[in-house]
Amino acid sequence: MNVRVDGTRNAARGSRQATPSAAAGALLVDASATRVRAAALRGRSLDAIRDWPPDVASVPPVGVAPSRVLVANTGGATTATRLAAAVRAAWRIDAEFVAPRTEVARLYCAEPHAVGVDRWLGMIAASQRADRDAFVVVTCGAVLAVDLVDGGGRHRGS
Repeated sequence: MNVRVDGTRNAARGSRQATPSAAAGALLVDASATRVRAAALRGRSLDAIRDWPPDVASVPPVGVAPSRVLVANTGGATTATRLAAAVRAAWRIDAEFVAPRTEVARLYCAEPHAVGVDRWLGMIAASQRADRDAFVVVTCGAVLAVDLVDGGGRHRGS
């Protein structure tokens, strides 16, 4: 079953049904201290999430080679180095590591270094749906975090 970016579901596709004519999209990677997972984004559809091999020395099967690999890494420098090398070896492209910044889209955070990339990406996604309303993002990973963002897009803390 594929999940679209807008939250709706598509009919199931075979796990290895990618064809050369399928559009190569981005591979979205979530790397933590305990595991690495990836999902292919093609247009507005998100394929099933796949676990990355535990040693992070090779890449998961994704059908068509991605045009970009976007990584949210909370797993540390060793994980980042291994991911970058595996992506480069498999697809001859560089992995792009996402990091919080002071300002992006309509969000402003005075101390982006204090906000993990997973929380930052959650706030960016929520801001796209909030349409200038204040919102709260709750992330449950190694820690539970509640981030408050006002109607002007300012991060008010957790």
